[in-house]
Amino acid sequence: QSGLPLRPPDESDEVVDRLYELSESAVVKSSGPGKAAMWILDDDAQRLSADSPRLAQRFVLATMWHELDGPNWTVKNAKGGAWTDGSSNECQWTGVGCDSDGRVTSIVLENGNLNGIVPDMINMMGHLQRLDLSGNNLRGGLPPEIGELKSLAELDVNSNNMIFEMPVQICNLATAGTLTKLWADCGGQKPKVQCSCCTQCDVAEFETEEDKKKDAQVAAQAAADAAAMEAAAQAETAAAADAAAPAGVPPVIDTSSREAGIKSVLSNAFDNIIAPSRAMAVDWIINTDPKRLNPTDANLVQRYVLVAMYHSLGGENWSYADWLDGSKSECEWTGVACEDGVVTGIALANGNLQGFLPLELTALRSLKALDVSKNNLNGEIPPMIGYMSDLEILIVYDNNLVGSIPVGICQRKNDGRVKVLWADCEEVLCPCCTKCSEYYVN
Repeated sequence: QSGLPLRPPDESDEVVDRLYELSESAVVKSSGPGKAAMWILDDDAQRLSADSPRLAQRFVLATMWHELDGPNWTVKNAKGGAWTDGSSNECQWTGVGCDSDGRVTSIVLENGNLNGIVPDMINMMGHLQRLDLSGNNLRGGLPPEIGELKSLAELDVNSNNMIFEMPVQICNLATAGTLTKLWADCGGQKPKVQCSCCTQCDVAEFETEEDKKKDAQVAAQAAADAAAMEAAAQAETAAAADAAAPAGVPPVIDTSSREAGIKSVLSNAFDNIIAPSRAMAVDWIINTDPKRLNPTDANLVQRYVLVAMYHSLGGENWSYADWLDGSKSECEWTGVACEDGVVTGIALANGNLQGFLPLELTALRSLKALDVSKNNLNGEIPPMIGYMSDLEILIVYDNNLVGSIPVGICQRKNDGRVKVLWADCEEVLCPCCTKCSEYYVN
């Protein structure tokens, strides 16, 4: 407790009512706004009243501090304490800029060790002109509500761990000419952020939450690389022996060389193959699969992708019993279609799939159709699916998916390359869908 005297009951009730109004009941539903409200009510020495023009902005800033791991920030206020040191006006907090009327116009918190998801309440900063959250550990995406900030001229979120598609509401600010600087991790072949309206793009490779654990896996990866080098040396020796073998005798790859070679191929194609579902897929390919594929087999990657998909989406509970039947080609598994031995279609509707769509799917470069409707899929559609240039049919309705359809899919729908796009449009933002749930759109 701060030791401040309690507010009179009527005044306290008025402030509570105002905070409820500002947060639309988020005070009780979200720990960040809730803690911010309690701080304003009980511990803030400014003792703002319900009708104070500063109440909303101070509430939002306090919410940001709680939502984005304020105690561990490297940002301090002018007096050396945390942002929520109530002895100072919020305009004095480091990184906060205000106009002559005391209204917040800029928030600059680059390289401040912020952790978490940007709160949507930031839209209450109606006079905000600059928001710089670059160089932190933010995740998730930017709230579409930022598009309500009509004075916003600069928005910088590069060098974070955010994986998302820039909301159309924010792009509208850029299109209108208000937002003149929009900087995100949208560069490179596999950008973390899909952004068609950004003015500057940092090159940052796409990463999943699992990929963030890479630092702890460096030693394991180094060992795998060493094994791959050893395998290459052994392969050269084996190749020399094969060249000297009588005609008609098939080449032999010893077990250790085969295992190291397969791991090397898959490590080059995918990040973090030692994550649980991926590790199970690798183990099945190497030790269980009767096909005994070698590192040079053309279908190694696509077979691995399908096995990883099986393990990622609870395959043991699927309605399809023949997946992972090693006596069959993957092209013979239920729901898999191929052309000349290359996977071009996956149809697993109503199959009791559960979990998050795996990123490995994007390695199926020739995939034309994906139907995973009527299952129990969660999370967002991986943005990288937007780069699958051959995809013509994507059906994902009747699931628990959220977020938005990747912008690349909508671009190809608009130019006629995607023919069927069907989603639960109330949960998944899809301005380009041909069908939403049970209702045709266009």
